[in-house]
Amino acid sequence: MQKRYILLLVVIVVAIFVYTGNRGVEQAISIDACSARFSTQPVVVTSDLCVSGKTCTAQPYDQQNNAVVDVLLCACEKAKAGNYADTQLNERIQSLVSGFYGYAVTAQSLCDQPVILTRRNYG
Repeated sequence: MQKRYILLLVVIVVAIFVYTGNRGVEQAISIDACSARFSTQPVVVTSDLCVSGKTCTAQPYDQQNNAVVDVLLCACEKAKAGNYADTQLNERIQSLVSGFYGYAVTAQSLCDQPVILTRRNYG
């Protein structure tokens, strides 16, 4: 039963990504108060993630990955602070990880050792 619920959440998240992906250039990902934006098209950015210096072109897949990482790290801080007692927050973390990375992990195992949460360099 619980696997079905998680699978349903993943399907909903993917459907939201597909729906919002057709609405414009800038998209947002959020879990509770943690949110980040990314562009669905390459954009020139000024960032410390630029390999060649201060300004470079950020590809959509790198921007989206970094937005997901930022949201998950923020949500993990909230989950840790609450000692993982908020089951809905834990499920949203697990759902985003499953939908974006394809991994089935608990919120606590991800947040205690966030090895897959790596920001990508641009350019």
